[in-house]
Amino acid sequence: MKISQLKYAELFTLLAFIFLLIIFSIQGSLTEENALAKENPQELKEEIAKLTKENDELTAKLEERENEFPPNIIIEGAGKYAFPSGSGGLTTNLKNFIATDLAKKIEENFNKYDIDTVVVVGHTDGQSVGNRVSNLDKTLEKSATGNLPIFKLTPGSNADLGLIRALAVVKELQRIFADNNPVETLDAQKSFRAYSAGQLTLPNGTFAEPNPKPDAQRRRIEIRFTKTRKTTTAE
Repeated sequence: MKISQLKYAELFTLLAFIFLLIIFSIQGSLTEENALAKENPQELKEEIAKLTKENDELTAKLEERENEFPPNIIIEGAGKYAFPSGSGGLTTNLKNFIATDLAKKIEENFNKYDIDTVVVVGHTDGQSVGNRVSNLDKTLEKSATGNLPIFKLTPGSNADLGLIRALAVVKELQRIFADNNPVETLDAQKSFRAYSAGQLTLPNGTFAEPNPKPDAQRRRIEIRFTKTRKTTTAE
């Protein structure tokens, strides 16, 4: 059983124990001719109030954990983790970071938080990718399923480039966790999602103004953690 499951099991066991304790306390007060209630009803009320408060606090902690997500991780596009210009290829430094630091952090977060999904978002600057013609409509699925190398993908826009880079990170993470996955709630194939924000969003979260100049501060990979939930269809 994993750490996250143990924590839930311990919480639910403690909640059940408290409820049983409240019931037994009430039943105990009714036995022996209601001696405790007759002799010291205030003490009984205080004990029940104390147990009820503890139960409420544990319930609140459980609800807080269910709604809590770990902080995002940003892999900056400047410095030693930069992608080659206009490419989705992973450098040796970036591969090493993913295999050690990032994989370890993902494992820690899955054990600590109630999550099951890692969202990888590729961000670019506003510099044009040139006059290249995108081949993603014909080749993206092949690359995602491992039947075509990432370097065979040709971006025709920054939106394409952001997606290619996000997918490159996802494929590397899938490979790592397929080989060695110590986290039961993490599915090496289904838990990782690749998306692109292109040049749309600045690091501060606002939409970018048109700016075709190279800007390493805007180029980045954003790692988010979340949990899949039941969905409804808009009518």
